[in-house]
Amino acid sequence: MIVFYAVGLGQTVPPLATGAAAGSDPLPKTDPTAQVCFYRFGIDTNVCVPADYSGATPTYVGLYQVNVKVPANAPKGDAINMTINVGGLRSDPVTLAIQ
Repeated sequence: MIVFYAVGLGQTVPPLATGAAAGSDPLPKTDPTAQVCFYRFGIDTNVCVPADYSGATPTYVGLYQVNVKVPANAPKGDAINMTINVGGLRSDPVTLAIQ
């Protein structure tokens, strides 16, 4: 499991008040759930999976987290790009190693 931290993933369900720390019961999830995509630029097609959790990080203000298991069919190598996609918007890619 990989946990990514992010900002700007949008409103959650249940919604959070501006400036309020996120609670944990219930967990405030993004709507829709984020998809995480893995690829090598110009070589692979995207391998995308739904996040196990995408939403606000409990006890923090304005911080989101995206938890995902790397799929078995994800590309392998030292420079694999990963993006987080929520509601038709895609993050900038992050490069990581997958062995």
